[in-house]
Amino acid sequence: MKGSQMDSRARCGSGIDVKTTYTGRYTMGFGVAPRTSHPRSRSSLANHAYQLHCSMGVHPLPGTMKGLKKGDHAAETAALIPKARAQAASGDLAGAIEALLALEKLSRLHNDLASLTTLVVEVLTLLHAHKQFTLLIEHVTLLCKRRAQKSQAIGKIVTTAIAFIPDAPTEELRVQLIQALRTVADGRIFLEKERAQLTQWLSQIKEKNGLISEAADILQEVHVETYGAMTKLEKAEFILEQVRLTLAKKDYVRAYILSKKILRRVLEEDNFEAAKIKFYKLMIEYDTHENNPLELCRHYQSIFSTKTLTPAEKSDALQHAMLFAVISPHSNLQQDMLHRLAREPLRLDLPAFDTLMKLFTTKEVIPFPLPIPGWDVAASSPIFQDPVRGAQWLEDVHTRTTEHNIRVVAEHYQRIRLPHLADIIGLSEESRISALVSNGSVYAKIDRPAKIISFHKTQSPEELLTNWSTDISELLRLVETTCHLINKENMIHKV
Repeated sequence: MKGSQMDSRARCGSGIDVKTTYTGRYTMGFGVAPRTSHPRSRSSLANHAYQLHCSMGVHPLPGTMKGLKKGDHAAETAALIPKARAQAASGDLAGAIEALLALEKLSRLHNDLASLTTLVVEVLTLLHAHKQFTLLIEHVTLLCKRRAQKSQAIGKIVTTAIAFIPDAPTEELRVQLIQALRTVADGRIFLEKERAQLTQWLSQIKEKNGLISEAADILQEVHVETYGAMTKLEKAEFILEQVRLTLAKKDYVRAYILSKKILRRVLEEDNFEAAKIKFYKLMIEYDTHENNPLELCRHYQSIFSTKTLTPAEKSDALQHAMLFAVISPHSNLQQDMLHRLAREPLRLDLPAFDTLMKLFTTKEVIPFPLPIPGWDVAASSPIFQDPVRGAQWLEDVHTRTTEHNIRVVAEHYQRIRLPHLADIIGLSEESRISALVSNGSVYAKIDRPAKIISFHKTQSPEELLTNWSTDISELLRLVETTCHLINKENMIHKV
């Protein structure tokens, strides 16, 4: 045997732990990890070193290879807790906490999770019982930062301390405790739900103090859509709070971005009725600011379809949907929604709105003011009382009536004189027609010297050819269908 190996074996006899570096040499070990880039795992390396030492007659010191063995401190914990409570009751709270922390260290190092969680909870409970909230905040951080602290113990510390938040004597202490718990929970997946809850409480405190902007910023720090510990309903409610605060902050762009995190189909699931109504009310606030009547109509229609609404709430939602459908600019989607609302059975209980739907879904000229009994009541609807958009929306009813009339005239006339058109639609010459033509609401060409307006749109050669091809295809289809029917009748009579 070589001299270096004999020296190593001689040193082993002195009781000093020896560890291998796996490079063909031995070094004196004092708990230092082997210096190696060997591809085997740390546990396999440790087992290899242990077997090598035993083969050389060396027995490693306890705790140097695998750490302290697992122990059971349940009996010691059960005996210490009553003593600590009595000691704290006698006025020596610091001594009681110190004794509990000493046993907590042993339980932690010996992997006794049951005793460990019991002891950390007892430490916080004693501090809470004696109203020592400053020390409670300090020990929350202290216990969670202790070496090799177990995740089960950290989770128990956070959940226990959360229950003590309402008992804090001052708002400042509540905020400090929440901040300490948020710091502990930050980055720990098993505490992501608790951190979201703590963040929401902190945001509510800021909002109560009038710090809307700060409350919105705090709540936006949490991205619950990536959390797996929260249910879909909890995530939706949290995001709705984010949207509500950003709207209160007047940050409409961010509010719209946040609203996109909630899928509309999720709101149609069971138990989402309250979240659905809250969501669409927030969207109504947003689209009122954006002056988007068509989206407002869709929001009220979605609210109307909610099963948990009372008859009065359903009636109110349907009225708003009908009015916004009329106010919305003409489009295929607007016409589809208008006809869908005109077929709603509940409209029969609202005579004025039923008449309004019939007027705008029938291709006839509508006089203005609208010939609707009770229209004055409908015109006093809350949407027309809005301080920002109300007057404009009431004026839009007149504009949409005029546009409807011009579209009806355009279907029956290719050319018409302006005085005659103005007499039909009840407007002075060119007062509204020129504006509608300019903004593209209708297609028309006006010959002002001749006072003639043409609604006929000149088609390009490509469009003419496409229309001709479509007509020929339709003609051939009809001929083929006719021949089939004739042959069918002949076969029947022959039989």
